[in-house]
Amino acid sequence: LAAWAAAAGDLALAAQMDLHVTDFTQTRDQDARALAVLVHEKATAHAADLADYGVEPADLADLDTRIQAFADAIGAPRHAIAERKLQTEALDSLFDQMDQLLTQRLDRIVEQFKGTPFYSEYRTARTLVGP
Repeated sequence: LAAWAAAAGDLALAAQMDLHVTDFTQTRDQDARALAVLVHEKATAHAADLADYGVEPADLADLDTRIQAFADAIGAPRHAIAERKLQTEALDSLFDQMDQLLTQRLDRIVEQFKGTPFYSEYRTARTLVGP
């Protein structure tokens, strides 16, 4: 696009599209995405002119697909963090319920085995991991 713009005398577009890999890799993800969208928009606007430069409509469609995949990937970590937070909160509630069941039911049932090795092992395990 920069080469075509320079040849066509559109120096502003040539300067705007004079990009390097580092312009995408050494910036924030959102900025890299915005830059890729800009390139796609400008290339799409001049698609007919870019055919002589080896840029086909399929290339532009592929670029659009890749931009969308990148945009989806940007949001994925944030979504995963939110999802883990929800799951952790759910686990907290479940642990409370399990602890309540152990304390109110199983601990009381096990009392009938007092004086046995099973009772001693159970109590030791409950002391190590429970109240």
